[in-house]
Amino acid sequence: MYGSIVTALTEFFSRQVPYVDTLTWGALLGSIGILLFSYALRKYIVEGLLHIMGKAASKTATEVDDLLLEVIRFPLRVTVVYFGILAAISILPMERYPRGEETIFILFRLGAVIILSWTAIRAIKVVSYLLRQITSRSDTLIDDKLVPFVEQILRILFIVTGVVMSMQELGYNPSGLLAGLGLGCLAVALAAKDSLSNIFGSIMIPLDPTVVVTSTVVDERCRRDTLASLSH
Repeated sequence: MYGSIVTALTEFFSRQVPYVDTLTWGALLGSIGILLFSYALRKYIVEGLLHIMGKAASKTATEVDDLLLEVIRFPLRVTVVYFGILAAISILPMERYPRGEETIFILFRLGAVIILSWTAIRAIKVVSYLLRQITSRSDTLIDDKLVPFVEQILRILFIVTGVVMSMQELGYNPSGLLAGLGLGCLAVALAAKDSLSNIFGSIMIPLDPTVVVTSTVVDERCRRDTLASLSH
């Protein structure tokens, strides 16, 4: 009895779907099953875990865990949906598309790069929070200058890294882009060297432990004066 049931199911799953020559019922139902599983995974398991983690984070005194949870919340949802769709497509027959499997593999890797870069950019708010906690312990206002500066540097770094890695996954050589960015940064630096020098100087002076209030300073015209404050 069981043998006849297994035989019948095997014949059914191997039967072709009407009007679609290369698609079998097994592949179609398997693809639909993966989509339903990814939806259930996101709707119940992922959301349930996020809810439990959120309740646990709300009971702690620090805000770091709340920020980390907010960072991963939306990317985690997108990850489950995106890779679920790709997994559902990957089990479908690709006879009519010679590069279909290669394209799916590229999309897997490209999606991973984009999601990781996106998550890293979202995580900058955690770094900013920690920096503000550290700089708020001093009497200076350096956090008003330093923290936004670090935020912009990290954002540019993560975006450029994500673009370069995405280009590599798509088969493009990013060396031309990197060379162009290098020349552009050099031109901007040369054009604004005085402004950049003042900005870096205003950041580094309060960080130098040898520089204190009442220190003697000399400007570019060799004029001497006494430092009255380290705040901006």
